Amino acid sequence: MTSPFTSVIIPTYNRSNSLFHALKSIGDQTLNQNCFEVIVIDDGSTDDTEQICFNNFHFKLRYKFQSNQGDAAARNTGAQLACGDFLVFLDDDIRVDPDYLVELVNSYQKGSHLIVMGKCINQSNPSSSAFQNIMSQTIDERKISNTPNFDQLCSNNMGIGKQDYFAIGGMQSLGLQGSDMWCDVDFAHRAFLKGYRFKLNPKAVCYHLDQNLESRQKYMRRSEEMAFRAVTLFKKYQGLQPYLRMFNDMTPLSICADPINLSFRKLVRRLSSSKAVLFSLQISAGIFERLYPSPIILKTLYRWINGAYIYRGYHKGITASKQVE
Repeated sequence: MTSPFTSVIIPTYNRSNSLFHALKSIGDQTLNQNCFEVIVIDDGSTDDTEQICFNNFHFKLRYKFQSNQGDAAARNTGAQLACGDFLVFLDDDIRVDPDYLVELVNSYQKGSHLIVMGKCINQSNPSSSAFQNIMSQTIDERKISNTPNFDQLCSNNMGIGKQDYFAIGGMQSLGLQGSDMWCDVDFAHRAFLKGYRFKLNPKAVCYHLDQNLESRQKYMRRSEEMAFRAVTLFKKYQGLQPYLRMFNDMTPLSICADPINLSFRKLVRRLSSSKAVLFSLQISAGIFERLYPSPIILKTLYRWINGAYIYRGYHKGITASKQVE
């Protein structure tokens, strides 16, 4: 079977250094370089991203600058420019193994109405903080089967036929300022409703150096913002919220409708997310990080702190949504 021509689409914004390493890893692919192209969509960067893209990479690379419109729009621009029948979406902080593209192409050719993804491993630098090391390992411990649910699809590591991408409707923004968080779940949910299947190829390995893991404060702020935006996603798709189980004990308490165990979990979540308890958890985490960075203790503390920020962000989103109505 002839391999489809592949277009690798990378949206980027002010991350020239990580983009360079992403492109460098693509240069080591075992897939014949005549069988793929790379399209970098610069979403309004003010750094030297354009100069990075004019390095002497040994593959076809196209660079497109657009005013800052968000990563969903950037991916759609890349898809419109693509010459390939098979689209692979990566982020600018993803590095890929040499066989990554070959493996995704092989998975894509084994079925129709199929969206494929590789195995993404979170990376931390050797000199990283205890938080970054522990959270990277924690994220990697989350098991994803070879036939994942739609809510496990990530737009930083996915492949899909070009015609299928547009048949599903492309990526769609939630209309909020800043990063288009949840655009991948939004896209995957629409694909799921249209009967598309999802496939993970564990041999297509990539590595994510998540810059939000650089500090505990930065990561928690991102979690709060993500939860805030989730309210808009749930308003757009009635019935979607139960699929994202991380929010199950964060929805408003309903004594009449909630089972006893869920009511108890919601009460505990509310208590642990109060200002006093959250302050105590963060102070405790800081002390253990400095004096006794036990992975077991810190992992538990980080989980509760992160849950508190998600809870607070989600309920801020509910309040803001009611004010708009």
